[in-house]
Amino acid sequence: MANEFIHDAYNAVALAFSFTDKWQEGFCHIAVYSRYANLGFQRGAEMADPAGVLKGTGKLIRHIRIASQADLKKPYLQKYLRAAIKLTKRLAATPKIKTASAQSVVKGSNPKKRRRWARRG
Repeated sequence: MANEFIHDAYNAVALAFSFTDKWQEGFCHIAVYSRYANLGFQRGAEMADPAGVLKGTGKLIRHIRIASQADLKKPYLQKYLRAAIKLTKRLAATPKIKTASAQSVVKGSNPKKRRRWARRG
């Protein structure tokens, strides 16, 4: 079981999944924008990318853009998720990282949103 972190950020709603009590040590996150979503991997830079679909230039995080329902049916998505889980479980097995029981944590942020669809009301 994994912890779920829900964050209502400035320009997206994001969910992160982790085996510890820190989202930064998670295996994946989903950032939802008005026209697409990103399936991200906190340690994506350390993962193999045989399909050549991981995007990003940061030190650790990589993501796959999901722009349509058809993108969710791509056969490589499950492989990348499994690889991220395997990598994260291996890291969580070290004595420095403590696993936590499953829970959901909801956090808000700046009340002013940049998202067009969040301005209604």
